[in-house]
Amino acid sequence: MNDVPKIMNTVNTEDFSISRSGEIVPKQEPEILSIEDGKKYLVSTDNYFRAPDGENYCAAWGTCYLKKIDQVLGFTPIRPSTNWFLKVGSGDHYIIIAGCQIHYVMRSECPPIIKPGTYISKETGKEHPENCIYLAE
Repeated sequence: MNDVPKIMNTVNTEDFSISRSGEIVPKQEPEILSIEDGKKYLVSTDNYFRAPDGENYCAAWGTCYLKKIDQVLGFTPIRPSTNWFLKVGSGDHYIIIAGCQIHYVMRSECPPIIKPGTYISKETGKEHPENCIYLAE
């Protein structure tokens, strides 16, 4: 009559969960993903940014390094602001993106394919490049 497996009667139920297939499995801690210094990533941003070449981009690709605010500015501001930045690129060819502006980060050793052409934004009616990714390498 009782459909609950016996294991649930003898073990703390907070230590188990039900899988998608309906099996009872031990709970696992969520995997914490982190950006590894010196690895290449494609980083999309919440807003367009102007790169050193004078063009506007909404993503950057290159070797990434996490930086704290005092490493970027040389001091810690009194007012609250983002407390970390991501340096994308190496040598003299790089940009620094505020952590609060990063939308997605994708690990990729290979540079993304830049598609030629443009499209018209449905929201603004303005013309934009097909994909506007700054290659910071």
